[in-house]
Amino acid sequence: MANTTKCACIITGYRGKIASYNKVIKLLNDKGYSVIAYEHNPIVITKGDPALLPKLVHEICEDFAKRTVTFEEVMCVGASIGAGLCFALQRQFTNVTCGIYAGAGVSPPATIYEAPLFFISRKKFAKAGYNKTKLLQAWADVDILPGNNFASTPFIMALGKKDRIVKFEKALNTLHAWKTNGQDIQIITKDNLGHIGIIRWYKKHFKELLAESEKMRSV
Repeated sequence: MANTTKCACIITGYRGKIASYNKVIKLLNDKGYSVIAYEHNPIVITKGDPALLPKLVHEICEDFAKRTVTFEEVMCVGASIGAGLCFALQRQFTNVTCGIYAGAGVSPPATIYEAPLFFISRKKFAKAGYNKTKLLQAWADVDILPGNNFASTPFIMALGKKDRIVKFEKALNTLHAWKTNGQDIQIITKDNLGHIGIIRWYKKHFKELLAESEKMRSV
């Protein structure tokens, strides 16, 4: 979109496709945002190679820097691992003014070594000699551990209390630790939703979430 000072960056989740964000993209366009969207190969998680995730983060950050240099206001949008990747952008770039996320807040190694979905992935990491501790070390630069300094810009996080992939209590602990460190976060919880459910809710209610993010930025 030409002649706009606003940009939204969307990063898809695990096995996610940009097409699943079409309604969100249209809404953002209607609100005057130019949209940049990234989807990524699931091998960053499934191949058992710990170098792939930091490499992906580096490539996205490098491309993001080039594409957003002319924008005054940049919003990050993502769910699940997409939100985790957006955290890297929100940490590093001063032109990121807010984030709108769902289903994130747990360290990636913890998710891989605890969630049933990633059984095959953790077997491959283990075969390559990476237990949870070693994977934490390998991904230290892209991790989201509680207590780590985050960013000065606000964000919204929607969580499902029945999420079995991004465990609700662990995600909440991370978010509360960040809030204690001064991060401006609005946490939205849904009692009866799991991981897929909170992502679907997030996309369906993105218009309301966008309005809430605008209120946060105006304070």
